[in-house]
Amino acid sequence: MGAESVKKRIAINQNISMGDVEKNDQNVWSFLLFTGYLKPISREIVDGEMVCSLAIPNREVQTIYRAIVKSWFSDSVHSEFLKTMLKSLIRGQIEIFASHFREYVESSFSYFDTGGKVPEKIYHAFVLGLLVGLRPDYEIKSNREGGYGRYDVMVIPRDRN
Repeated sequence: MGAESVKKRIAINQNISMGDVEKNDQNVWSFLLFTGYLKPISREIVDGEMVCSLAIPNREVQTIYRAIVKSWFSDSVHSEFLKTMLKSLIRGQIEIFASHFREYVESSFSYFDTGGKVPEKIYHAFVLGLLVGLRPDYEIKSNREGGYGRYDVMVIPRDRN
């Protein structure tokens, strides 16, 4: 494929309709799969449900997703606020970063966003979307094996100096 892939392991609703998308956050993944905005990497039947590992199908769709995430931030976060938050992270000013991050999360997320079985995934997706603003100066990696386990997010400066 050439494009970076993002994998998601999810039970697929094979009877999804447009009206079902908002009923359940799991249905969004099924909808994106059946409309071609995600592709299955692997499939198996678990407890009578089809479970797939999903990935972005090509560079064009990856570009669309990147544009959507960027528009969320430009629409919902004042650009200076975002720049300050990212600069404080890169400079190691953790207190400033934490304060800005907390302010954004408290003013934007609801219980329905972060409740449920895996609320960490919402934060993980948010942080990845936030870190898009560090490109092209940094390489962003997610959920890879390294050291003694698997890291959530890695930010690598392209200029090693």
